[in-house]
Amino acid sequence: MRNVAWSAVNRVTTSAKELGPEERFTPFEAMRAITADAAWQNFRKLARAPWKQASWQT
Repeated sequence: MRNVAWSAVNRVTTSAKELGPEERFTPFEAMRAITADAAWQNFRKLARAPWKQASWQT
């Protein structure tokens, strides 16, 4: 999953060709896409326990 998030944020190929820079995700959007949004798409939002939720505090 980390590669998916990296690809969404950086939008480059292995040959360093840039792909649609206007479609880049922010790092926060990429992490949300593979965690909370994926759970919502699979109707699992209510199944998440409080101790499994990520803390976004720095």
